[in-house]
Amino acid sequence: MSRIRERRDIRRRFASALEELEALNVSLRDAYRCFNTITDPEILEACILEISALHSRRSAALRNIKSMDGDKIKWQL
Repeated sequence: MSRIRERRDIRRRFASALEELEALNVSLRDAYRCFNTITDPEILEACILEISALHSRRSAALRNIKSMDGDKIKWQL
């Protein structure tokens, strides 16, 4: 693979990972909004589970982005 293609691929993966993180942040914000406004105990429990799941997914996405840090440095040179 040529350097240009490799750099393009790294940029694309990094941009995709950032988009995923932003989508997770929006979903997490919505889940907290639901949690703060709902009074039904069953729905409240569902909000708590959703928030927990979104936190886990967000942590995984952040680890993924951090692991790309070396690649990011490579394509910035």
